[in-house]
Amino acid sequence: MDYVVITPEQFEVSDWSGGSTTQLYIDPAGDDFKKRQFAIRLSSATFTSTGSTFSDFSGYQRMIFPLVGSLSVDHSDQGKPLYARQLKPYEIENFSGSWTTESTNTEDCVDFNLITRDDLVSHTTVLREAADYAPHHAGTLLLYSRSAFSIEAKEKKSEETTQVSVDKGCLLKITESAILYHLHVTPGDEPVVIGEVSAVEE
Repeated sequence: MDYVVITPEQFEVSDWSGGSTTQLYIDPAGDDFKKRQFAIRLSSATFTSTGSTFSDFSGYQRMIFPLVGSLSVDHSDQGKPLYARQLKPYEIENFSGSWTTESTNTEDCVDFNLITRDDLVSHTTVLREAADYAPHHAGTLLLYSRSAFSIEAKEKKSEETTQVSVDKGCLLKITESAILYHLHVTPGDEPVVIGEVSAVEE
């Protein structure tokens, strides 16, 4: 199994219009997300106020939820109101990056964002207790938790099993997920978030 554990020391921190953001992962590696040429970006943001307008990410799909606190989003498209949602921790919201999104949040809010290019397919799953997870497609898996967790991975064409322990706040990236028969994920005190991204729908 091809995998890497990315530590917080490798994350990149920058400012955005409503606070600061920590970039956990970007593909291609080293790309500048402000140029809007990346394929996948995973990040977590904090807020300097209780209201903000999300950045425009036309050409991308977005997933967001609060890790801590609460977050409300109000979407519109070219001036036409769409809908609003109030999100509690680990409640997932998927939406188009081209929409205009206004948000309100508690002062302690920390959110979690997965942004993927429109031609990619993504799934996000939250595991609160130990469970098996079967990848939907051939692609990349990104696993994150605010507490330590472990996985056991079994490949399709062999009896080989790989066990990985991940420290709290680190990101586990698994590539070539098509070779995996399943993952057994064991969370710690906090849920494990699995972001799955593939090139095509199968």
